[in-house]
Amino acid sequence: MRHVLDGGCGIDMFSDVEARPKGIWSRIPPDTDLIQLNWTSHLIDWADFFRSSPEVPIVWRFADLNPMTGGCHYPDFCNGFLNGCRGCPQIHDEKAKQRIASNFRLKGECIARIPSELMTIVAQSEWMDSLVAQSPIFKRFPRVIIPNGVNKSLFRRVDRGFCREFLNVHKSAPIALVFGSDGAPKRKGAHALLDQLEKLGKLPFHLLIVGDSKHSIGRRPEVTIVESLPSSYLSLLYSAVDLVLFPSLQDNCPNTVLESQACGVPVLAFDNSGTKELVDGVTNGYLVADRDFQGFVRKACSLLTTQTLPPMDLVRRSVRDFQDMLSDYMTLYRKVASMKDLDVS
Repeated sequence: MRHVLDGGCGIDMFSDVEARPKGIWSRIPPDTDLIQLNWTSHLIDWADFFRSSPEVPIVWRFADLNPMTGGCHYPDFCNGFLNGCRGCPQIHDEKAKQRIASNFRLKGECIARIPSELMTIVAQSEWMDSLVAQSPIFKRFPRVIIPNGVNKSLFRRVDRGFCREFLNVHKSAPIALVFGSDGAPKRKGAHALLDQLEKLGKLPFHLLIVGDSKHSIGRRPEVTIVESLPSSYLSLLYSAVDLVLFPSLQDNCPNTVLESQACGVPVLAFDNSGTKELVDGVTNGYLVADRDFQGFVRKACSLLTTQTLPPMDLVRRSVRDFQDMLSDYMTLYRKVASMKDLDVS
């Protein structure tokens, strides 16, 4: 679907319905109790996978909206996935628009073959659940909300002084962190936030940008760019800062928010989508009116210079542990696996 990407003007990536390898069911043991699907883009071929699937219960955890759209992973303000994804507003190319509508029809045909008793949709947020409930492709299936958890033994508070020394950042100034790789989709909002921060002149706090950012703000002395670190070092990044800036325009149940909070660091985010369900405005972070980047910067400056941030242990307690999430999935698996012997003909 390269022409979609080249002709795009949307907030995130698009994915096609075609993929390799095919014939995956021939490699699945016949005594399988259930199939768990997570991220499927580029990994399964819709026509091959769903048109030949045996009568095995499927649990599908929706990471984003792609399963119920003609190609986009996040639709922004578009509701085209409710009525056929015709005339996609996120792209310019007419052939790509037709392809997206065709993809949507194919997805509907494939999923229509599956009895409602044999698929359960897992949403990670109430926001996602409400969208699945409206989807003409998936609304007939049972749904359950299981929010993400985070491994709190991995994401934990580390001594701030040690972390700042390790990262070679300011030892005493208030620090804000933002993930800002140049290749990140528009949906993440980082580039727009950096543009707004640049208008301030000298920042009243130190800014830590994580990612391969070439933004001009990175040349300032009060800005540090860390291009990459192993994932096992993420706790050091979070623990070094006072506030994490999360300017995403649309998200489901973002791990960045959960990881930051598990390390005792509050989050500043926009009041939108699934993100707002993770930030309560008091104990673990703060929300700003959706897409108000000027207000976002004002709030960040206020929090880091004049306001008292919530205690670290209070922030950490607000986060759901990974084991609790696993327990919810095991309960669901037992329930779904018991459906295998039902007569669904």
